[in-house]
Amino acid sequence: MVPVELKTGKAPETGVWEGHKVQLGAYMMLLLEKNEIKIKEGIVRYLDYGVERQIILDPFLKKEISELTQKVRELLSQKILPPKILEKNKCTAYQLYEQCYNT
Repeated sequence: MVPVELKTGKAPETGVWEGHKVQLGAYMMLLLEKNEIKIKEGIVRYLDYGVERQIILDPFLKKEISELTQKVRELLSQKILPPKILEKNKCTAYQLYEQCYNT
């Protein structure tokens, strides 16, 4: 099985955007865990550019995702809001954007 993640918008010149790599890697790890299916790679397909990029689920990516997962669990257990990010443009699709940045 090879999972494919479809993305719109700009494609990087090489490779994939970091967030796309982590997202697809997490999907692959979930599939491995839940379905016991052999998955070694995934594909990010940038629809607007007609390109496909391969992601290998190697030990480094697994470690990165595991560390991020642990950080999220710690944040959730603290029940406090993390600091606002400096790049407001990253939040424009967020439903509570106005409330978040007006406080």
